[in-house]
Amino acid sequence: MTVTTTTEPFDPGFRMYEAESLKLDQFEHNVPEVLRHFQGRQAFLKILRFDIPDLIKFVEKRIDRSKKRLAHTLPKVFIDDKEKPNTEPIISPTYVVRESDNRVASILIQNSTFSFGVWDVTEEETFLKF
Repeated sequence: MTVTTTTEPFDPGFRMYEAESLKLDQFEHNVPEVLRHFQGRQAFLKILRFDIPDLIKFVEKRIDRSKKRLAHTLPKVFIDDKEKPNTEPIISPTYVVRESDNRVASILIQNSTFSFGVWDVTEEETFLKF
């Protein structure tokens, strides 16, 4: 899905938010708005222009440096002959807790891509004990 003409948030009832995995290209960002409503497990948001302070407000938590960083991957639904069976790993010391279900999500900002991988545990469960 490519969005280049709007920075307005999508309707919270938009079915895109129900996808298990999402790749979204935008000219200007609304990353926090997209991820507040996203119910899936992994999202890759490529943004050409974004506001760093806005992203910093969204990403506030860090894993202790002494803890092992885990790689978040998912099996791909469709694989052609040239692709790997899993998504690219998200390995990051930064995370957020998704408000809708209290699940921990790894966050990685690299180049112009914002990667978001939701774990199947809450912050109080085993995620931060690794």
